[in-house]
Amino acid sequence: MSSFGKRIKYVMLKRGMTQQSLASKLKISVQQLSSILKDKSLSTIVTLRELSIALDTPSDYFLQDFDKRFIVYAIDDYLSKIDRDYSQKVIENISAIIGDEDE
Repeated sequence: MSSFGKRIKYVMLKRGMTQQSLASKLKISVQQLSSILKDKSLSTIVTLRELSIALDTPSDYFLQDFDKRFIVYAIDDYLSKIDRDYSQKVIENISAIIGDEDE
């Protein structure tokens, strides 16, 4: 279970930000932000980057509870759209670093 939304709420509280002000900075609706905060909607990479900037917090802080393989597959998906061969090499290197505990 992810605590993505809880981590965002925590940082918002520390920064004294309201949902309205954060949604405005992210250029999304308060309803969209509310769905993200309730873990009903996953943020896009772009929104994650903008969250990181708006809250002055490293993006990996929000992703700490995600399965490592999720991140690897997200990177693979992105890189494969650019250069499939390069993507394969990067994934092999990342897999060697994090290991595959389930196999």
